[in-house]
Amino acid sequence: YLAPHSNYKLIQTLYQTILTKVQFKINPREFNESIPNTVIFIQGITQEKEWENVFVYFSNPPEEPRVISAKKGKLNFYPEIKRAVLELFDGTLHAYPLSDPDKYGVTSFEKIEEEINVESLFTSFSEKKRVREKDIGELFKDIKIIKQDLAKLRIEEGGTTEKEYDSSRRWKDHISYGIEIHKKFALPFVCLIFGILGLPLGASTRKGGRTSGFTISLGIILVYYVLITTGEEMAINGTLSPLLGIWGPNILLLLIGFYLFLKSQKESKLFAGLSRIF
Repeated sequence: YLAPHSNYKLIQTLYQTILTKVQFKINPREFNESIPNTVIFIQGITQEKEWENVFVYFSNPPEEPRVISAKKGKLNFYPEIKRAVLELFDGTLHAYPLSDPDKYGVTSFEKIEEEINVESLFTSFSEKKRVREKDIGELFKDIKIIKQDLAKLRIEEGGTTEKEYDSSRRWKDHISYGIEIHKKFALPFVCLIFGILGLPLGASTRKGGRTSGFTISLGIILVYYVLITTGEEMAINGTLSPLLGIWGPNILLLLIGFYLFLKSQKESKLFAGLSRIF
């Protein structure tokens, strides 16, 4: 239950931390290109954290690059709404339309604000929760909504291509949510299965030492990873149900574990009987 919320909070914390640190990467007398389509150069930083003698080059839009020089400036971040605003004071703005160089213009200003596009810095981060960041209750709620949407699409007659596409997309969402629910139970359960496998394997690898046991452990984990990945892909493609695709590898390893455990028990009894005879 805690893992999805922890994953979501971690992503948001990383987002805010990285976004805030961009400001501190801007050092005096260095050309900074950490912000897309923007080059910033400052001469110094005051005790109030304001920039002195600022030079900014905007390459977006490409057909009309702009250059701004100002005596003072600062960059304000708003991580909660993914915005950054560059405030510049007492300077000039130079606009240079590449399609018509004769329209080159210079504008003086006391204060100007330029919104900086920081979205592209964090394309992997999103305020919206991803599937793995949702808890079981949220996943069941989403599945219920998807089922209602699919039911509405089935009721409507004369489905168009757009409706068919929407139905297909929503069905894939339904499958992915179902897969995630099963994974939340199957992955913790596999730890118990590894323990069952470890008992007979540990007894059989005593002569081989730690290296042999470690190698076998890695092999089992690799096999399980391949099986669970394949099962998930087959579930997404509709070849298997989410239940079988995710729990199938667990069931297979559990059967192997019980087989090896029973086999080791029989062998130990056999050796014990022989030792008594001889």
